[in-house]
Amino acid sequence: LRADVLRQVDRSRFVAERTGLTTSRMGVPTWEFRSRELTLTDEQVPVPGPFGMPMIDPVTGEPAVEHQQFVTSRGNTVTLGGVPVLWWPVLATNAKKPTFYINDLKVKNDQIFGTQVLTSWDVFQVLGIRRAPPGIDWDFDIDYLSLRGPGFGSSLIYNRPQFLGLATPANGVADAWFVVDHGIDKLGLYRNDFIYSNYPDAFRGRAFWRHRQDLVAGWQARGAAGWISDINFLEEYYESEWEEGYEQRTWLDLRRPTDNRQLRLLTSLRVDPFFTQSEWWPRLDHHWIAQPLLRDALSWYEHSSISYVRQSEPQPPPTFPGSGRAPQNQAGLNIWTLLPYENNVIGERLVTRQEIDLPFQAGPVKLVPYALGELGHWGQDLNQQPINRAYGQVGIRSSLPMWTANNNIESNLWNLHGLAHKVIFEAEFSYADATQSYDQFPLYDQIDDDTINQYRRNIPFFDYGAPQNLAGVPQYRLAPPFIFGPDNKYDPRTYAIRRGIGGWVTGPSELVNDLTAFRVGARQRWQTKRGPYGDRRIVDWIVFDIDGEFFPTTSQNFG
Repeated sequence: LRADVLRQVDRSRFVAERTGLTTSRMGVPTWEFRSRELTLTDEQVPVPGPFGMPMIDPVTGEPAVEHQQFVTSRGNTVTLGGVPVLWWPVLATNAKKPTFYINDLKVKNDQIFGTQVLTSWDVFQVLGIRRAPPGIDWDFDIDYLSLRGPGFGSSLIYNRPQFLGLATPANGVADAWFVVDHGIDKLGLYRNDFIYSNYPDAFRGRAFWRHRQDLVAGWQARGAAGWISDINFLEEYYESEWEEGYEQRTWLDLRRPTDNRQLRLLTSLRVDPFFTQSEWWPRLDHHWIAQPLLRDALSWYEHSSISYVRQSEPQPPPTFPGSGRAPQNQAGLNIWTLLPYENNVIGERLVTRQEIDLPFQAGPVKLVPYALGELGHWGQDLNQQPINRAYGQVGIRSSLPMWTANNNIESNLWNLHGLAHKVIFEAEFSYADATQSYDQFPLYDQIDDDTINQYRRNIPFFDYGAPQNLAGVPQYRLAPPFIFGPDNKYDPRTYAIRRGIGGWVTGPSELVNDLTAFRVGARQRWQTKRGPYGDRRIVDWIVFDIDGEFFPTTSQNFG
């Protein structure tokens, strides 16, 4: 940092003229940020106490103050090799912020997007807002991708003690990014050279907002809103988010947890028509978990739900006449199908599921006989007819904990300071019976996210030899063995049922069926201590769990 002239105007203000900021040590810097005038102001602000009165410094006896340092620069220029390339009249920022003007700059190159210049700018600094609101980070992006086109967007992250006039803490994130795309999507594995609606020069992008806030009287609010231009956009531009990140959904959730109870009100909308998402208009749930009865002799679990819900078939990918670079149906229609549990259904859903446990100790073994029951009514099944169902499950669970420890084990290589091995052996026998089959119900409570559902539409063509439709007419409903393999052995619904999802009080209500099962397992942890000497904490070093299921009725194991 250099300046031709540096003046102290008063006790808290410094002014530098004709300044230069660079990390280059060359006589003529490779790059440099120049300002005609730069002002540093040190303001002392009283620190408020818990009741609004200024806090007192216990050493001086004077009101405690916090130093806030601000930098304002005028006549700003960015030079490369001494040549000006950018200019901006006024910039202002908090001196504690480590970046100035540009928060991020990336230059990349690959075969899908070409040469990419990605820039992220601080909105408050660019607009000359010196006092940015505390707890808010706001950026805007200006990008260029040589094989795709120009892109732009903005992101906002906030964590505030109050929000929208409510004096309760809130946090959230909003993000949007768009591109004028003239390229072709390359998604891999028979899904290369895909085009999309309005190709070429299509306006594509995504936007989302996620918010969480504590309200009064113990209520909590959570909400999200999301929009995507087309089915392939996230997978093409944000692959890691598409595969592992939060789903782009639109919903509002109000809940009030109290000890072992919770009341929840949920409403949601399907904004992106190419996904299968339940729309709750609305949904009210009540949970009561492990409530002791009869002087702790029994434990009671309850989940009741009342809702009005709609679920619509996803729109198939659009078809195109071909661009000369790829065959017809470049959006993927020739490898797309509906799943067996998808249909256009709407109606009420009333469900209550209860469980009673009788836990007791038999020497070192804990035994828990239990009985679970459910009554439910659906306004429409997959055939768009009303349906009622009763479901019951009885069984017994057992667990046997064991552990051993050796404080003499030390290893610098593995960072071990003592070692404890803890094991819980578990076993369960259960018998379940339902008055209706699971394959009559739509999955209002999804067991997979949008990413997995989308891939399931392609699996029949990739793995089970389903004939691809090159004529442009979609095969909306494939039948076995093409949909979930021979004998439907890879149906995700039956897998979830065999894994015991019907024994969860809070589990998806549609997935239950007749089943007799014996389950065994071992939950293992190897734990050690880590951290500074004298203040070490216990951490899991190795986690190794084993479990398996046995089905006395062969047909229930599809064997």
